[in-house]
Amino acid sequence: MDFNPSNIEALKDLLCGDEDEQSPYSNFSSGSALNPGVIGGGQKEMAPPNAKIEAKVNRPSKNDIWQAEEVNNVQAEKSDDRPEPEYEILYQQRVGTEDVYLGLSDLDTSSRQCQDLILKIKLPNTRFKDIGLDVDPQTVRLQAPNYKLTLPLPHAVLDKQGSAKWETNKDLLTVNLPIDKNDIPL
Repeated sequence: MDFNPSNIEALKDLLCGDEDEQSPYSNFSSGSALNPGVIGGGQKEMAPPNAKIEAKVNRPSKNDIWQAEEVNNVQAEKSDDRPEPEYEILYQQRVGTEDVYLGLSDLDTSSRQCQDLILKIKLPNTRFKDIGLDVDPQTVRLQAPNYKLTLPLPHAVLDKQGSAKWETNKDLLTVNLPIDKNDIPL
């Protein structure tokens, strides 16, 4: 037996009897009328040319976890095939004799108690005059002929108080950045 819509309609009439209602299936042909173009309610209404459209302002919700200015936006850089240099991030504490021998201050060995962030970048076959370094509170960007580094920092730093030192015999750039203690939550 062939199960097309007209046979199913005849079976329905046989089982349910004659009703005055017209079946919603009576308009279908034997082929499928559903296709991906029918999904979603048909054609959408389009605005006429030169129509004024009101833009909705995206207001921050009170349920947002972060505000827009709190998000660290490291913009995607253009495609660059220079490799990223080998680097190391270290933490440093400023301790005195009272800390080392007597333990009089409240410093402990955790990174939360560190005052400086030390970034050591190895740049083999690079001259000091060819290095470009840009530091902001959240990111370090380094440009060299053979290397490129865009590094989001683990803590906000005081970028204007930092220092950098080039060690020619090791081809090593050491960047010392004070950590912004106001940015670290308690």
